[in-house]
Amino acid sequence: MPRRLSALPGLLLVSMALACGGLGAPPAPPAPPAPIEPGPLLQPAQKPPAAKLQDSVTVVTAKQLAEDFAADWMEAFQRYLRTKVQIEGAVSQLRTVEKDNVVGVVFTVPVTNKNKPEAKVFKIYCNFSNVPQAERDKLATVKVGQTVAVRGNLTGPGESHAIFNFCVLVGKDDPPAGK
Repeated sequence: MPRRLSALPGLLLVSMALACGGLGAPPAPPAPPAPIEPGPLLQPAQKPPAAKLQDSVTVVTAKQLAEDFAADWMEAFQRYLRTKVQIEGAVSQLRTVEKDNVVGVVFTVPVTNKNKPEAKVFKIYCNFSNVPQAERDKLATVKVGQTVAVRGNLTGPGESHAIFNFCVLVGKDDPPAGK
């Protein structure tokens, strides 16, 4: 009887080996991966300099600007966004702070819209903040009703108003639009 017990562990080993893939040679190592061809070098996206976005100047009357926004303010926003805008029109209001310190002008224009034929008022706010003091000092001579040209950047559009910041008055001695 002792013999039978001694054969049993060997028989178990053989049956386990057959169940796990046989008693043959060990499996071949996996093939090495194919070489990777180097691709083109990726360059980080480069933004154009901010000055390039503001090179051109779009000259428009206050009335035309107001009509463009009244017709389709989102389209007008895209049209005037990436350019300096020079607005020409009659000043309807002076914006002041602290005892007659003028900080901006407002053009108020009556407009109609093809979708809404009733007349409404469109306001164009031109703010002279964040510009040199010499530019703000020029506002002291501006009067309500006076026709002026103002150059600035569109920063806030809407159906009933547009806001321009970094504005300056454009006089007869200033370089023409587009320079």
